Amino acid sequence: MKKIFIILFVFCYPIVANAQNVEVDKVESDGTRFIRTEYSSIYKKMFSGGSIALCCDYNSQSNDTTYYIIMKLTEQNPPQIDKGRKLLVKLNNGAIITLENATKIGPLDIETWKGAYNMVEYRVYPMYQVSRLDLLRMINEDVEKIRIETDEAENLDYTIKRSKMSDALYEGLKNIEQALSVKKDIYSDF
Repeated sequence: MKKIFIILFVFCYPIVANAQNVEVDKVESDGTRFIRTEYSSIYKKMFSGGSIALCCDYNSQSNDTTYYIIMKLTEQNPPQIDKGRKLLVKLNNGAIITLENATKIGPLDIETWKGAYNMVEYRVYPMYQVSRLDLLRMINEDVEKIRIETDEAENLDYTIKRSKMSDALYEGLKNIEQALSVKKDIYSDF
């Protein structure tokens, strides 16, 4: 029995570890709804790391949904990323999807975090609007690499291992759609 439990744990752990549950589900009085999933790690380097979350703005009056990918960048030298700067997403078939940053990230938007061994890390959260079609392409065709355009001289390039970004986006989209299937208004859960 113990062996069966260990085998199930080994096979199920990657699924549980990648799950992106809904972390924020807020409805405004005008009927708009904001949903954001938990962050999921997609790469790790010696002094930096990155996670993504998927979020959406849903307008109940027009039945429109706008999706965003939020990057959580943990860096020793925090980048400034102006509104409109690009995120290039390279898929395993060589295709490149280009997204634009929807928010300006300046010096006041940098979050300070004290890590292990009193090492200070800085976090920034660029947010990229993505169409549903491009989101589905990133899910179905594995993401291999991303490039984040910054205001500095160098851009940030990251190689994504074993379709981590595609898996995280799939889980995020699934959980957002499940949350949207439940009708809510400002009085819900009060």
